[in-house]
Amino acid sequence: MGVTVKLYYSCFILFAAFWFCAVSHAYIYNGGFEEAEPNEQLPFDPPEGWERENYTAVMEQFIPDPCEGNVNAWQIDLEEGLKPIEGQSFVVLSSGDFLPEPWLASIQQYVYAYSGQTISGYYFFGTADYIPYNDYATIELIPFDSNSALDEITLVYIDVSDVDEDPRDNDGKSIEGWEYFEHTFSPSEAGGYQLIIAVTDMKDFLYPSYLAVDDMTLCNQPPDGDINRDCHVNFVDFSWLATDWLEDCDDPNYVSDPNSNCYRGTDLSGDGPVDFNDLELMSENWLW
Repeated sequence: MGVTVKLYYSCFILFAAFWFCAVSHAYIYNGGFEEAEPNEQLPFDPPEGWERENYTAVMEQFIPDPCEGNVNAWQIDLEEGLKPIEGQSFVVLSSGDFLPEPWLASIQQYVYAYSGQTISGYYFFGTADYIPYNDYATIELIPFDSNSALDEITLVYIDVSDVDEDPRDNDGKSIEGWEYFEHTFSPSEAGGYQLIIAVTDMKDFLYPSYLAVDDMTLCNQPPDGDINRDCHVNFVDFSWLATDWLEDCDDPNYVSDPNSNCYRGTDLSGDGPVDFNDLELMSENWLW
């Protein structure tokens, strides 16, 4: 009996390891959210490769619905709306939508991170709610094995109080546009995680909050020249550098220009101007 139990246990461990390897990757599948799930019959297009809960839509442009709350104080152009940071589309999660859990929307997938790899991406948070209804959005890594020595890693946490400077006006607010996040895994953090992106209502479901995410990657530490941090140094990075060519990224007037890519890191050398010093650094890793 003991031998049989041990055999079954060994088989179970092997099966669990095989299953985890099959569903987890050392990269993020569809992290640019360019592909929608083709088999879902829904009034929106959820992203392919992600487990979904409630409203999570792949979109080419996002303009909040004014019927769902006062969004006039959002810090983006409400006529142009939010557009992708890269590619043709991005994902938008909305709280306060569908039963049975209208307070939450989330997507998730399993990933495996190695020491030295970097996970990165861009996010946007906007809300039609206001204080004291402190809705929040998160991007987190939860250890796949609850018994492992790994800790949870919070990549992004933002809530209504972070954007609502005047809680007396009952206006919804937002951040100014896409913001970047990244995390490099130490040796003690290497392992399997559940990558969870979520936005959550607090106290009420009347006014929704939104979390948009785009250009998520998991790869080795990006080299000089990988401006969009997609693990490739190519013409996409060159086009961003060319936009800032001979401009000064130390000049606050230019940095505030909506056409500026300085916040993305086009000044590779860190000396201010985008010039041949930066082009040389990019050329050293061309097509990496």
